[in-house]
Amino acid sequence: VYKRQASTGPSYPGAMRRSLLTIVLLLALVGPAWTEEDDAPTPLRYGGSDVLFLPMRAWADAVQEAAQGTVLSGLRKAPSVETDVFGATRAMTPEEEQRYVASAGREPHTVVVGHDALRIIVHRDNPVASFGLDELARIFGADDGPLTPYGRNGAADAHRWFRGSVLRGRPFARRITELPGTRAVVARVAADPDGIGYVPWSAEVEDVRVVPIRRATGKPTTPDAVAVARGTYPLARELRLFVRPTADGGTSPGAAAFAGQALSPAGQDVLRRAGFVPLTRARADRERLAVEVLSFPPYEAEMPIAGPLRTQAFGGANLMTFWMEVFWDRDRTLEIEVLPRPDNVPLVPASTRGAHVVVVTRPLRAVE
Repeated sequence: VYKRQASTGPSYPGAMRRSLLTIVLLLALVGPAWTEEDDAPTPLRYGGSDVLFLPMRAWADAVQEAAQGTVLSGLRKAPSVETDVFGATRAMTPEEEQRYVASAGREPHTVVVGHDALRIIVHRDNPVASFGLDELARIFGADDGPLTPYGRNGAADAHRWFRGSVLRGRPFARRITELPGTRAVVARVAADPDGIGYVPWSAEVEDVRVVPIRRATGKPTTPDAVAVARGTYPLARELRLFVRPTADGGTSPGAAAFAGQALSPAGQDVLRRAGFVPLTRARADRERLAVEVLSFPPYEAEMPIAGPLRTQAFGGANLMTFWMEVFWDRDRTLEIEVLPRPDNVPLVPASTRGAHVVVVTRPLRAVE
């Protein structure tokens, strides 16, 4: 049974936290409340990539434990309106997106929950300083060369990922040794002075050497958690949830609870222990707030702001910009208007204390 849960919101410092929590609480009071009749048992259906099976299962169990919904697992292996939440390691293809929109009437909400990466390994005595992406394409795509390539077989996600991102869809060289497991790749490279291989982030690489990677232009980047989370490492990708939109463009309480669990500190720790890279705290807060906002139906409300609007910074943006970005990214729009204070003194941009903010949300429509 889905029930509206009280939320403490993201962890923001000082006045920013008070203002955002005030806004979220006021929205909860202003927005239409669910009635007892609405509290009917509704199953939450989820699916996703096999790569994300462990964290998805753990998040689903946590949602069910908190009595935020009855969870049914993996009905689909591709994004579909038959799943409320779908875990993916890539963006939808144009064909998948077209089918989804045809069924749901709009695109799914995309929530980024973490990162993954491929690492390039060589024998521990190999002194190579770095590889460029073009060099890797030649090593793994050509039938000759000084290094002996090792990799996963065609059934592995890492195989498809490397082929798409490094070889750009071209086939691997016939000389590559394809192995059924990541440990086997590490073992073969560790035993071969000329060996080179690719492994997922979760691989244990103590017996080999991990090599920094560089783009066509730029310095080599070591695949550490900071570089992967910031998106500066070339062989990194985002892990995301596709959340089925409701008729008004929002999210269902159950789907919001699932995404919120994935973005919580406990949910991010689940991701880390499963061998992935969690979001930075600021990114997790941003994604979580976006999910919270989308869980409210469209509304119109007027509310006070406790402090100077333009000095409450968050991630390099002031409060107004942040909320506009949240709704723009999530297929909605947010209009904010600062009204005169009761004494009718004209507002100074740097000092809006005592002002009110009018917030209007509605589904975003295409403008020709």
